[in-house]
Amino acid sequence: MKIREVFSTIDRLVGRISSAGILLSAIALAAMGALIVIEILARKLFHTSVHIAIEYTGYSLALMMAFSLADVTRRKVHLNVVIVRDRLNARHRRYLELVFSLLLFLGYNIVLTGVCFRLFMQSLELDAHSGGISHTPLWIPQSVLFLGLILADIQVAGSIIQWFKRSTVESGLKKTEG
Repeated sequence: MKIREVFSTIDRLVGRISSAGILLSAIALAAMGALIVIEILARKLFHTSVHIAIEYTGYSLALMMAFSLADVTRRKVHLNVVIVRDRLNARHRRYLELVFSLLLFLGYNIVLTGVCFRLFMQSLELDAHSGGISHTPLWIPQSVLFLGLILADIQVAGSIIQWFKRSTVESGLKKTEG
């Protein structure tokens, strides 16, 4: 198998993982919206509350954030400092993308993934539950956050591979032109 085929296979796999993450985020958004509507209807029509509404909308928000990170990175729609980036030529812009948007983000995200994993394991070991009426085992929302961060780690690693693939292709083109 050629190196290009390996890169293409990895890119397709990472793309599918990112797409799955954004699909789960969309489902969580729909569920959160439905829960909010149910809460409003319960209060207006029955003068009661769906007591888990606030807690579970918070969990849904965390899921949406964590599972959309990979797709946000893949599409390159994360925050950029445009005022700096636009003043650079294309070559420097590419290195800025590698260092700040990919390498530093991957480093930060790996640390965050490790912290979330330790928190998840601690909740499992201590059998921690939420303080709300649902008494939700905390390892459940923490595992969702951990899995979403892993998806983002995989996507950023795939983007770094793509960056080097593009750089190799571009340098090969320059050699054949020169």
